[in-house]
Amino acid sequence: PQDLPLIKEFNEVVSKTGGSGPLVVVLEGLSQDKAPLAITQLSERFKKVDGTQYVDSQLPKDFLNNKQLLMLSRRELTQLEQLVNQGIQYARDQLTGISLGKELFNPEKLQKLSEDYQFFGEISPFHKGKRQSNYYIFVKPKGTVTDTAFTKHFVDDIQKAIDESGLESEIPNLKIKLTGSLVVRLEENKFIKRDLEKSALLASFLVVALILMYTRSWFSVPLIIFPLLLSMTYTFALTRLAIGHLNIISGFLVAILMGLGIDYGIHLYIRFKQELLKGMSISEASETVVTQVGRSGVIAMLTTISVFSILSFSDFIGFSEFGKIATIGIV
Repeated sequence: PQDLPLIKEFNEVVSKTGGSGPLVVVLEGLSQDKAPLAITQLSERFKKVDGTQYVDSQLPKDFLNNKQLLMLSRRELTQLEQLVNQGIQYARDQLTGISLGKELFNPEKLQKLSEDYQFFGEISPFHKGKRQSNYYIFVKPKGTVTDTAFTKHFVDDIQKAIDESGLESEIPNLKIKLTGSLVVRLEENKFIKRDLEKSALLASFLVVALILMYTRSWFSVPLIIFPLLLSMTYTFALTRLAIGHLNIISGFLVAILMGLGIDYGIHLYIRFKQELLKGMSISEASETVVTQVGRSGVIAMLTTISVFSILSFSDFIGFSEFGKIATIGIV
């Protein structure tokens, strides 16, 4: 939730440090001759997408020319120095006819290092991967990765721009994919929602199955389940009014409250059925259930509430909201 103090502080830090990570557009299988047109066309489309701060598709070519050595690590610089010294010594040996070098000169290593960093060639202006056919475009959003609604809308718009370009159908073997922290966050949210749905469906199935196994009556299912569903509807309606949202932890309360709340319905139904079998009328059986089972149910409710309400005082927002919603649900 964007209104939480921690999220507000995080967003403030992010705004001062330049925002969260960019959305990375990966172009796989793009030939070198097609790269300039494809990357330029996509970059122009991405700039028009709502929420785009800037698009980084090219390296500062003029600055990097003749400065390729700055891109090497210390180990690679040491290796290059040794290879150059071996090459100089090898040339001297060839000229004088006297071999003084302790190690054999391997020109292939020097050639490979030269090709990797383009020492003697013109540097490529685009972001290329280790695979020569892979290119990257970095799209910086104005929003933050914590704003799930913005992130989803932004990623969908970028994907729409890619689809509308038609480059994947025009250029053979080209595949355009999205990655980065924004995509990872959306995938995490999708997995969490899927787990919540699975847990709720599994809990519902098990509850219905256990009721049928014990009572052996289809009539008992709606009689027990309907009050439970009604109470859970009230619970999350009040949650919407009082708190305004569910978090990752409190989202699992659907399954938890279903398991805890079904106990009251089962006890009431079984006692009601027992009183009817004794020959009582419906009104008499209902009165007995309310006065006897209802009283013990209230005591059980209070003990459960006392446990969950303690979580409401937790400094961690996730546990605190979990305790508040659980308390409302049990009541």
